Amino acid sequence: MRVLFTAQPGTGHWRPLAPLAAALLAAGHEAAFAISPGFCATLEEFGFRCFPMGWDDYRADFERHRAGLAPAVPPSSAAVMADVFLPRSARNLPELLAAGRGWRPDVVVREPTEYAGALAAELLGVPCATLQISAYRPHLSHALAEPLARLRGELGLPPDPDLAGLTGALLLLP
Repeated sequence: MRVLFTAQPGTGHWRPLAPLAAALLAAGHEAAFAISPGFCATLEEFGFRCFPMGWDDYRADFERHRAGLAPAVPPSSAAVMADVFLPRSARNLPELLAAGRGWRPDVVVREPTEYAGALAAELLGVPCATLQISAYRPHLSHALAEPLARLRGELGLPPDPDLAGLTGALLLLP
């Protein structure tokens, strides 16, 4: 079985996925990651194949988001999901789809802030699972409803008003 893991750039995003990926390798399956190029060398040192997607200046996305806020106002988690993580995922989707079409995974496993994995799995016709890497906060999804609906429409995907596609076929809560 081939399993493609997707994560936002950042050690705290990919490292929680690594034990599951390592267990799959140990069981004789194939596991690969799709993440920004700067993390590929580290993941390859752990024995994982890596497909680079996006760019490494991920902190710039946060700085642009914070620049629009008053100095004393911390960014809300919902706003970061909608204004930082979802747009970055949308930018990464073409590279992720190209990797998926070439490598042909049997399943995509994503962490919950990396949305391209869920969309790519649906477009590729493979199941998607979400491995929760932090506190489970489904209430944050409301901030994604409108921009995700627009993105789904642009991709030719059917509406998902309940955002069930974000969880995928399986939600893993360690």
